[in-house]
Amino acid sequence: MIFGSDLRVLYGVGSLESLLALQPGDFVPGAELLSLLDRSATIDGPSKARMAVTLRNAVNRAEHDNTSADLSATHGSRTIAFETRSIGHDCWMCTFEDVTQQRADELQLLGLGLQYPLTGLGNRPHFDHLKAVNDALGRAAGDDLLRLVGQRLQSLACEPDVIARMGGDEFAILMTTVPLASELATHADQIIDLLQRTCLVRGQVVNVGASMGFAIAPRDGDVPARLLQSADLALYQAKAAGGGSFLFFEPAMEERAVARRNLELDVRKALPLGQMEGRC
Repeated sequence: MIFGSDLRVLYGVGSLESLLALQPGDFVPGAELLSLLDRSATIDGPSKARMAVTLRNAVNRAEHDNTSADLSATHGSRTIAFETRSIGHDCWMCTFEDVTQQRADELQLLGLGLQYPLTGLGNRPHFDHLKAVNDALGRAAGDDLLRLVGQRLQSLACEPDVIARMGGDEFAILMTTVPLASELATHADQIIDLLQRTCLVRGQVVNVGASMGFAIAPRDGDVPARLLQSADLALYQAKAAGGGSFLFFEPAMEERAVARRNLELDVRKALPLGQMEGRC
């Protein structure tokens, strides 16, 4: 789809209407792009907000660069890849692609099943932070530590809570009944306290740290992928604050993450073009 500096559609292919669950003939010249996206039944609310910011920034900066993002969709937990780039003459091209199957294939190629046999818990791909333990005491000791952490989490779980190992040394708890914020904070303190108690692994004393990030549906996400993303952002901030604590998701966390990502992309583009400048 092509749009102008006034964020109105100049051209759009018919398949977009089906992908975004709009009415036939919606992508006609002159249609307000943000209004169309707002009516989409495929893209969730937070993703619409991020997309609107991206489109406005592209027009306001008028830079000939590309901006891409993966957006969670509300129907069947689909994932849509979104990209916008300048094509000159105050025009921009915006593309949408359903990459749900592609993402699933990538996970399959990585050999990531639905469950970790080691702990009996569900999983999700994530960076492996157990390298230090594995290097020092051996992989078998790292496996024992994971089992112990899983057992400690299960000892504090209440029916029908679901506990999952997300990958590496990261776990998640799905609570279907959300208590009061004060009760949730007390529960978080109990979990962190239990996980940080000294572990005896194969005759060796191991001290571990623990941090937690909370996301509450539907406020912080109305689809699983979005809710996990919000919890991840809160966890990241809790770790950055020194660890051993918990934080609830706040929209500002996402804004900082987006700004950090945009800065990284800008630096990556500037380096090969020799556009970096150092000053004393």
